[in-house]
Amino acid sequence: MIKGITNFGHAVKNIDQSASVYASLWGIPLAKKFSSTQEGVNNAVFPVPPNFAEMLEPADSKGTLARFIDRKGEGIYHLVFLTDSVEKEVRSLRQKGVVVNEAPALDSGLQKRAWVHPRSTMGVLFELIEVDPLKQWGLQNTPKKGLVLKISHIHHIVKDLDKAVALYERIWGLRPNQRHDYPAEGFSNAIIPIGSNYIGILCPTNAKHPLWAFLEKKGEGLRSVCFLVEDIDKAVDNLRGKGVEPFVQQPGLSTPFKAAWISPKYTHGLVVELFPVKEASSYMAGG
Repeated sequence: MIKGITNFGHAVKNIDQSASVYASLWGIPLAKKFSSTQEGVNNAVFPVPPNFAEMLEPADSKGTLARFIDRKGEGIYHLVFLTDSVEKEVRSLRQKGVVVNEAPALDSGLQKRAWVHPRSTMGVLFELIEVDPLKQWGLQNTPKKGLVLKISHIHHIVKDLDKAVALYERIWGLRPNQRHDYPAEGFSNAIIPIGSNYIGILCPTNAKHPLWAFLEKKGEGLRSVCFLVEDIDKAVDNLRGKGVEPFVQQPGLSTPFKAAWISPKYTHGLVVELFPVKEASSYMAGG
């Protein structure tokens, strides 16, 4: 059974050159660095309990991560699910025809892991684990500073919303708490709760929508992450003071409160959405 999301992976070419983004823009400190020699990856951990962002740098120029960056550039790479049993989850997924690769323990001591291949999940690379890394590292009580109060949700961009919703239910047993069609805005969405977080499935219905360009360029998969902040206007002013110009989205039919988007040119490929915590918490929960 899937218990929740622990983290997302942010693929970058060079951690030393990229890590400052989290502290300088969001106030999220670098808490831990380690290397996964079996997978040819260097890792950096930025906690926002109960979740964290994980920056990933290729240590092997011919490895999977390096090939991903060569094909798609820097940006969101994978999503990690916490399960009560990796072994049971792998067995269940394989019985459903899902391609799963079991993986050795990381050098950091995290045990029992598996990778779910993107061709079985409409472009998303999932990692399965059964030990909460923040608790194992003793970082679960890391104080929150700066702009970001919480990681809210990850966006999965697809060509067929019905197919995606059916996929999440079939392989994970997860269902949306709400679905919407916005023909005037050119997209449809479904919001799937997972523990204290969500996956927002987005499907463009108009070829002029920016999501359509994403699909044509990169294909289905993960596109962006949403952070919760206390106050959108203050967050936008703070970012502008640091040379970042967010796109401010006024309240509308699809998002009934002011939000903001940060271009990947400021964040080493990571598209970031900002939601106000008070309004967003009720909205995402279907309230």
